[in-house]
Amino acid sequence: MSGPTPPRAEDGVFTMTASATIDTPVEKVWNVLLDFPSYPEWIPFVRSQVIVDAANKPLNDQTPRVGSNLILTVNIPPGRESHPPKSREIVTLVDHENHRVVWHYASFTIYVRTDNSKNHNHIR
Repeated sequence: MSGPTPPRAEDGVFTMTASATIDTPVEKVWNVLLDFPSYPEWIPFVRSQVIVDAANKPLNDQTPRVGSNLILTVNIPPGRESHPPKSREIVTLVDHENHRVVWHYASFTIYVRTDNSKNHNHIR
């Protein structure tokens, strides 16, 4: 498949672009790309990719739309396997004609845990 490449993220910290030729109808591949909950099945470092509401609760309808909030949990070894980092992303483009979906980093989800046995607080 050929077509326009994603715009450069000059101000971004991390940009990832990949390309592959897949011998199957484009609509079948496009449906897989839009199935965010299935990402852990075919991307080894993705633990979950879930569209959520403003309170971070998963939505029943996981169809990505521009403006959708996305919680992405990843583990890129060596990593924190027991507490993989999560980030909040925002879907910024769903282009059905050119088969492109784009999301941008919005913020990390920070966890605060208190360990009363040692009187220490930990931020994850």
